[in-house]
Order: sequence, then structure tokens, then C-alpha cells
Amino acid sequence: MWIGLDDTDSREGGCTTYIGFLLAYEAREYLVRFPRLVRLNPNITYKTRGNGAVSLQLSRKASSPIRIGKFNGEWIWSNSANEGEDSFIDELKAPAENIVEKHYAKDQENTNPALVFCMERPPESLYMDALQREIDLNESMEFAKSHSSFFRIWGIGRGITGSLASIAWRPGRRTYELISYSYPHGDRVPDQDKRIIGEICESREETFNSMDSNGHIALFPRERTPVIYGIRSVSHEVLLEIQSRIAEIYPQYDMNFIIYETNQGTDDHIIHDPGTMEESGSYSVHGTVTGMPSRGIGGHLLIPFSANGIKTNLMAFEPSKEFRNTLENLRPGDILRAYGSMGKGNIKLEKIDLKGVSEIYRRTPPVCDVCGGKTMNQGGNVYECTECSRRCNPTYSGEGRNIHKGKYEPPVNARRHLSMPWKLEGYF
Repeated sequence: MWIGLDDTDSREGGCTTYIGFLLAYEAREYLVRFPRLVRLNPNITYKTRGNGAVSLQLSRKASSPIRIGKFNGEWIWSNSANEGEDSFIDELKAPAENIVEKHYAKDQENTNPALVFCMERPPESLYMDALQREIDLNESMEFAKSHSSFFRIWGIGRGITGSLASIAWRPGRRTYELISYSYPHGDRVPDQDKRIIGEICESREETFNSMDSNGHIALFPRERTPVIYGIRSVSHEVLLEIQSRIAEIYPQYDMNFIIYETNQGTDDHIIHDPGTMEESGSYSVHGTVTGMPSRGIGGHLLIPFSANGIKTNLMAFEPSKEFRNTLENLRPGDILRAYGSMGKGNIKLEKIDLKGVSEIYRRTPPVCDVCGGKTMNQGGNVYECTECSRRCNPTYSGEGRNIHKGKYEPPVNARRHLSMPWKLEGYF
């Protein structure tokens, strides 16, 4: 059996993963492996703060317990193996509804939760659709009516789409996130302590998106939610080791936490080399820079680009800082693979792989090879000596480039949840 949950938070507060944490503890007797945090299309009109949905797999026939978190200082045990699906676990329905009812962000027009119970998983195509397009709410409601064992919505129930899509995810690439909580608002962690925790996380090669090269720590949320910090890794074992080290220094952060299996950092949303590109879709395309980069209103960078006969622009926005500044050194003829989402006909960049850097030559007036005098351009690439009137051809010299072949990405705090950091390539 599966439970899906989405759209319980708002810009002002609340946290879907915290409700998922409470559901996981309530259902710990039946829980199989890790709860799942599934990020969806980052380009849709209506989305929660992190656009992530949560789901749990449950079974009466699970075995082989594993540690996945703590609740009030006591270990939460899950089951690493599912021996087979069985009947609907009816006794969880009322507690799950009560948990959502108590903790979702109320009185918010754009917060419309949904809770879904399914005996059979929706097709994986539903997950892929939720990464690439804006699914009509009526379409999701009809699917829930025909495929779920039970569902409940609050408001208009826009969270029904994410709830179903999170259950539909079949992990190929997967990562993990350990999230530590303090309800109702995560503790304000002093900067010195953030630095210590950040360096503990950054010391492990298996972690990602913890700290920028400039030292910015990206583990702590800006908003006042129950989250204290979130640590991302390709290994759940490493997350437990890191949490143990943190607990030695800060035991107060070791009371309530859980490890989620996630699609973060997997590039699952990316379609490679499509025939066409549609609004709100996310793509990887190989092409050529066709014009000079230019700055627009607000500091965003626009780069003319052509891929597979499609002319568009690459865009890097102000929050990407040094990434944007580096890409300003691109020139016509540069060859690269771009990753990003379509918006208003432009590709909003998530990262690039610069494959080839064009040679740029500067034309300079020659020195007269007879008398050594200066020359002046007479038009048509003809230069004439000001001393002896001898005509000369111009000279050309290579112009140094301030960018080189390689892989470039924004700083950690400007990356999307789904975008794969270059350091994870080898893991997948």
C-alpha cells in the first residue's frame, strides 16, 4: 500500500516533509525502507515552496529492520524488505487525516492539500508528466477516483497531482536527504555553528549541495519552517554517520530527524536532444553560441544560441552570480551543451558543458614593411602608409579568451533541487 501527500505548506510557513515525518512515525510498524521526497516540475504556475511531494510504502509483510531517523530522541525503525503486498491498512486512515488537518498551512489561498491511499502504484508515466508539464487538476481528480483506495482533499485539492506522482516514481537515479526538525519553527542556528555543521558535511565526498566554493552554507532554510537543516547525499549510511558526528557537538539537533529517499540532483526532469521544446519543459541540447551575450533588466544575461536548427536564447539570472559572470565571456562560435527549462521561448540555464571555445582574432593596422611608418585604413581591408603611401594588408592576432572548455554551474544556493551537480556524474 502507498500513501501520497502534497501541497501542505505555503510561502509563509508549514512543511510537507515534516508532515511526512509524522506520518512515517505513525506508520513505522508497516513502513518499507525510506519515505520518499519527490520534487516535481519546477516551472509550473502553482507550486509549493520547494515543489516537493511525499510518499510512503507500507506493508504488513515487511522485514529486516533498518534505522531511518529519530522521534523525540528514540530511533525510528523501518523495514528494508517487503515480502509482498496485502490488504488495505485501514487503521492508518484516520490518524493520517488528523496529522494533515493539524499541521497543514491553513488560511492560505494557494495551499490545497491532498492525501492519497493506493493499493497499486500509478504508472511511471504520471511521474514523468509531472516533471515535464502542467497537469490539469480535473485529470488528476479523475485518476484518483478510479485508481486510489481512498483520498481526501482540502480546499480545491491541487496537491492531488503531486501525491499521485510521488507514488508513481520508480527510482532509477536516487539520492537521500536527512532533515532535522524542531516544531513549529527550526532553531535559529548561530553562524559559527552553521560553519561547523557545513564543514562536517562538506568533508564527505558523498554529500552534495552543502557549501559553495566561496564558503556559503546551503543546509539551512531561509524560511521559518520546522526544518533545522537538510543534508543531501548519495548514501544514506553516510548521512547517519554525519548525523552522529553532529550529535556529539549539538545533541539538541539529534532529537527529531528522518532520511528521505529523493529524486533530488538526478536530472530526472531533463529530456535530452528533443525534436521540439515546449514551454515549461526541461531539456539538454547541444548547440552553438550565435551572438554576443548581453545584460538585461535586473541583471540577467541573455546569450543567442542555436541547437538542432532551433534558434533561442540562453538565460542566466542575477542570483546565479559568478555563473552568470563567467558565461558573459562566451562568444559566437562557442560549442556547448545547455541544460535548463523553456520559458517564454528562452532556455533558463541550470548548467552548461562547454565543449569548444572559438578562436577570436583581432585585426590591427600593420607597420609599413618598407619604411616602418604607421598605416591608416583606407577601407576594404587596405591600409596605406602615412609616410611612403605604400599599401599593406592588415595583420591579425589571436585574442585571449577568459573562458575555457569545461563544466559550469551556478553556486549551490542558486541551483534547482532536481538539477544534477556535476560532481554526481560519476555516481550515476
